[in-house]
Amino acid sequence: MDTRIVVQHPVATRSATGAEVVTWVDWRTIWAQVEYPKQGNSEEVSTDQEQITCRVRFIIRYTGTIQEKWRIIHEGDTHDILRIVPIGRRDFEDITAEVRK
Repeated sequence: MDTRIVVQHPVATRSATGAEVVTWVDWRTIWAQVEYPKQGNSEEVSTDQEQITCRVRFIIRYTGTIQEKWRIIHEGDTHDILRIVPIGRRDFEDITAEVRK
């Protein structure tokens, strides 16, 4: 675990017009092991824009708090959390996330 990541969670508020606005709030900055699996990455072209999707695995110490609706900021990129799997007897968490570029 040699990389710092920022975990964020959404907070819903109301704008002046009454519309719901979602803002992201930093929950914690934590250490992680970052892995880039070969499977699960893709490229698409839609409406004349190329969109690259990359999957990333983050291994962190177990918190029991992080949810799949949250996101991770790593090296300036925003990763949407797809899956969280505990490792061992709640020693670590394996978080699979996706970034679109």
